[in-house]
Amino acid sequence: MLMNMRDLLAVAHAHHFAVPAFNISSNMLLSGVMEASAEARAPVIL
Repeated sequence: MLMNMRDLLAVAHAHHFAVPAFNISSNMLLSGVMEASAEARAPVIL
């Protein structure tokens, strides 16, 4: 799901969790980050 950055960080702040940000340089890294994010049901910033 796509979210506005301000809204995402507001939710993270309200629920006391961090949102990791990744600098993706290849399709393999993107695939790994997205798979881990989906498995953990956690948001990420790409």
